Amino acid sequence: MKRKTLVTYLSIVIFLTGCLIPGQQSPKIDPEHELLLQIITAFENRAYESSIEMCQQFLNQYPKSTYKDMVLMRMGESFEGLLKQEYQKLVAEGMEEAKVRTIFLERYGHYNCWEVKEGRLVYNKEIYRRLLKENPNSNYADEASYNLIPWEKEYHEDPHRIEKEVAYLEEILKKYPTTSLRPKILFQMGYRFHLLYELYNFTNDPAKRDKRKAQESFRKAEYLYKLCLSLPHGSEYSKKALHYLEVLRKGSRIYLNPSS
Repeated sequence: MKRKTLVTYLSIVIFLTGCLIPGQQSPKIDPEHELLLQIITAFENRAYESSIEMCQQFLNQYPKSTYKDMVLMRMGESFEGLLKQEYQKLVAEGMEEAKVRTIFLERYGHYNCWEVKEGRLVYNKEIYRRLLKENPNSNYADEASYNLIPWEKEYHEDPHRIEKEVAYLEEILKKYPTTSLRPKILFQMGYRFHLLYELYNFTNDPAKRDKRKAQESFRKAEYLYKLCLSLPHGSEYSKKALHYLEVLRKGSRIYLNPSS
């Protein structure tokens, strides 16, 4: 999301710069662009509640705006940021989950976008579904689809759980071949084949151990890591791909430890 947000932000700045009137120091900002800049600023400052409120205001006031899809994405990510900041972080720090959940829902339950899965509060991701339904050809369709992937909380040494995530990632690359998420997705696919290699090769469960699948998973992980490294634009995923490629080739474990 960051790359598209930066491009959008710069386009807004250029637009506003073009509104400069000779002899004046400040540009004339129309209400739509002013609100949009306030949304971007609130989100970047992690003021997620303010971002959500302004996103809703924007959607109500400018339902046909060319920036609608960007605002929908920002709203969905603000919901996720709010949950992480005000619920997940506190639970991770040791606070009683039930107590944190109660407090969180008292403050933010009115958004009606939370549900409980496996004993934890999660965001229902309805905004991303709305974006894809209203504009399936949106420039943000790839990111909305990515954000809808139902990630596994735990794999429980079940290869099918890992393979299911790989299938979702493959589908996004197939549907959106020019996606800016390509480096991230290639790395994540490589990482999951890395996990599958360890699982098929080192599991103590004879029913799951499969040398052929292990070798195949090793090759796919190696290929995807290298493919990520071959992309012209360096990124955090290039660094991760290089690190895990070295780990894979050295035979160090990332999933199943030697005693498992």
